[in-house]
Amino acid sequence: MQVSIEEARRQLVHELRGAPGVTMIGIGSRGSEPCIRVYVVELTAELLARIPTEHLGWKVDVRESGEIKALEPS
Repeated sequence: MQVSIEEARRQLVHELRGAPGVTMIGIGSRGSEPCIRVYVVELTAELLARIPTEHLGWKVDVRESGEIKALEPS
């Protein structure tokens, strides 16, 4: 039985926690299929080699986000 995409995302977050260049991990879609989406500061061969293309039966889609910073309170 396949785990839910939410559980697969949580496990991937745990596995990639602290990985340099990874900014966020969420759930998205690739075409009409749900996927785990991993955002990185910059797409590099090193990061692409480290991030799986599939995790617990779910496709993983890697996207370049640039650096993400929290907004300053106003």
